[in-house]
Amino acid sequence: DFDDGASFIDNRTAHLSQYSYLETIGAMRRMMAEKQGAMKHNETVMLQNAMGFAQLSLMRDFDGTFSIRDVGSTIALQHLSEERTSLWGRYVQGEIDAWRYAELLFDGFAFGRERLEAFLRTIELDPGARKLVDWCAARDVPLRILSDGFDYNIDRLQDIHDLRFAFTANHLRFEGERWRISPAGRNPACDCGTGACKRAVIEAYRASRPGHCIVHIGNGRVSDRCGAEAADLAFAKDTLADDLDDRGVVYTRFETLLPVVAALEAEWGERGKSGERGRGAAYTPPPAGC
Repeated sequence: DFDDGASFIDNRTAHLSQYSYLETIGAMRRMMAEKQGAMKHNETVMLQNAMGFAQLSLMRDFDGTFSIRDVGSTIALQHLSEERTSLWGRYVQGEIDAWRYAELLFDGFAFGRERLEAFLRTIELDPGARKLVDWCAARDVPLRILSDGFDYNIDRLQDIHDLRFAFTANHLRFEGERWRISPAGRNPACDCGTGACKRAVIEAYRASRPGHCIVHIGNGRVSDRCGAEAADLAFAKDTLADDLDDRGVVYTRFETLLPVVAALEAEWGERGKSGERGRGAAYTPPPAGC
């Protein structure tokens, strides 16, 4: 298995952060070469993971990844600061999980449609968001937003920014001026504790579409970590990147979605929609220690 094998360097059990990027890549190449034959010297983690897959599929976080600011966290910080601080302490202590935290914070929250609409119109998208949507559409690459936020907000942001994409998110409806929320898909088999478990969505997708290389793009350690672990390739930033470093999970660091699009284009390019790996320019790996 690739991911399990990546935790061994020259037959020694290892945490990936103990070794340089080049040492790690060299060990991965040797293991993959034994299974799949010789590789070109300049092939990268992305290329090695993508070998043998017939099609590419993207699963991407919304808050803080597709959008610049996290919608729920920003609202909580601005309007529920004391409650947020108290509940976060309980979450850190393990008294409540991520969904219970959201439920106690937002269910019954008095923040009507007009106030929410005014706030959502202040949310800007990542500078590469539209380009990534267009790139996937042009190459027939399935794209789905996986969000532990709320469907109402994502629906409105699609209208505000004139973008359309498939998504999975928790549910938000209104009772008068108050929010009523419900989970999109709890997964007792996963330790994420969220309302919309990304591992469950990715595993179900993989079972229904064998041969797809599933890419996860995210930024948060709470809701995105299980998706990054379940995917074949992972792009990460912020607290997710730090958490994956601690866990020794191979990923590519990013700051905006623009270099993510460039990396996908380099590896898949125009041939992506026909099921063949692209032959674009070589993708530059992250620096040692990432």
